[in-house]
This record gives sequence, C-alpha cells and structure tokens, in this order.
Amino acid sequence: MAALGYEVVPGDIYNDDVVRAVQAFQVERGLALRDGIDNDTWHVLEETSWGLGDRLLYVSRPYLRGDDVVMLQQSLSLLGFDPGRVDGIFGPLTETALADFQANIALTPDGTLTMATLRELERLAPRDTNRRMVSEVRQRVDLIREATTRRVGLGGHSPLLAHIGAAIGEAGLEVVLLLGSDEQQAEMANDAGVGAALFLSERTEFPISRVHFYESYRFRSLHGAEMGAIIARALGVESSGMGLPVLRQTTMTALAITHPALTESQENSLISGISASLAVLFNK
Repeated sequence: MAALGYEVVPGDIYNDDVVRAVQAFQVERGLALRDGIDNDTWHVLEETSWGLGDRLLYVSRPYLRGDDVVMLQQSLSLLGFDPGRVDGIFGPLTETALADFQANIALTPDGTLTMATLRELERLAPRDTNRRMVSEVRQRVDLIREATTRRVGLGGHSPLLAHIGAAIGEAGLEVVLLLGSDEQQAEMANDAGVGAALFLSERTEFPISRVHFYESYRFRSLHGAEMGAIIARALGVESSGMGLPVLRQTTMTALAITHPALTESQENSLISGISASLAVLFNK
C-alpha cells in the first residue's frame, strides 16, 4: 500500500492505518468496501504492479489485466483507435485497435505490444491530454444500438430472478437467463449479444436496495449511469458507479442491483419498478 502512495508504515502488522489505506484503495477502484483484503481487492492490487512496458501485451486466455493495459487503452483511444472500454482487460477489441495502430505506422499488425510499438505510441502521444477519447464518442453511438436490441440478460443470485424475468417478458422484452458464477454469467451475456444485463443479488447486510453501474477510476459507463438512475428513481434509492468484477467483465451496459430480504409488498414494488423502467428505456 505504501508503494501506491498510501500512508502506511511497511511491516508485518495489519493495523488501523493499513485498514484505512485498503478501504481508500477500494473506494478509488470502485470495489466493495471491506475491512480486509478480499479476493477482488487482491486481484486489483496485483494489477497495479504492472507499468506500461513491463511485459508483452497480447490476447491470451485468461485475458491479461493490469494498469499497463489501462494505459495502453487510453493511449490508443486518444490517438483515435477504439479499444472499447478502458477497463484494463486486454481483449479482442484492444488487440484490434493495437493492430490498426501498428498498420498505420508500418509495423507488423499482430496486435502485440512490443517495445517498438510502445516507442511509437509514446512518440505520437497527443500533447493535449484533455482531448476526448474515441471510446467516449463510441459510447454515444452504443446508446442507440443497445436501445434497439430488445434482449436483456438477467443473472445474479436472488430468489426474485424468475419473477423479475417474467415481468420483463410481459413488458415486451426478450429475457436471456445468465447462469453459473459471476464470471460465467458475464461471459454468457457477452456471447448472447444482449442490449443490457442486470445482475440481482440478495444481500442481507444492506438495509435498502442498491443500484450500481460500471465505473472505474479511468472510465464511466454513460448508458449505465443513465439506466441506473432511471431504475433507482423507480425504486426510491440512489445509483452509484462501482468497478465490481461482474460489471467490468460485461461488454454491454450492465447494472448490479442488490436488495435485502423483502416483504411481499416490497418484492412486488422491486419487480414492477425494474420491469417498468426497462420498458421505458427500450421503448423510448
């Protein structure tokens, strides 16, 4: 944590200073707030260790992740090559954007970040770092495309999933059920080409329902923020951005909705609020 600029004394003691530093890191990266380091926090901490140029970057399985990928995606996007979301995941879109850049500067367009490619990226980097990234422009286009795709992915770990799926179907939308672990559900949503994905989970430690869209320290989902605000208003709660893994791994607009144990009346309000909001979003 000290290497990341947080005020802690290096050592073997996990004291209050370390707890505060870990929680500050979790807030900065949009992770769930914990007293300790859970798996999600540990994985993101590992990703911060990579600087651009520390390793070869290329498409692999599982995809390479790290702050070096974030910096690469930003560099490509500022130069007009679209890597998709700036999410720190080196996937096919980032590979294609990198290959397009290489082709434009007469390097072998293999989609691998070599030192020769990195030198050209650094040489051609725009001086105006406030210029709009192409990924931000693409999001505006995606707002139209996603709204015309009347398929909604529905996953998570909530006893209300079947009821919500039925209500969404009655609203005139096609529902694709997402099964398995969070990672498997995100992959199913990506493969199914849905216009949006909702992940609902019952969390008894939360007194009220919560709505989260994808936001990291370098990227904010515009459509996610819009959709999250509409559903949150219908539920009478607030929406906020988070970098939860299931939101990060989906390539379309996705929301994570958590709710406590509910009474029958509260369940009906949640179900009707979500289905009515989606009907408005996909029919406007």
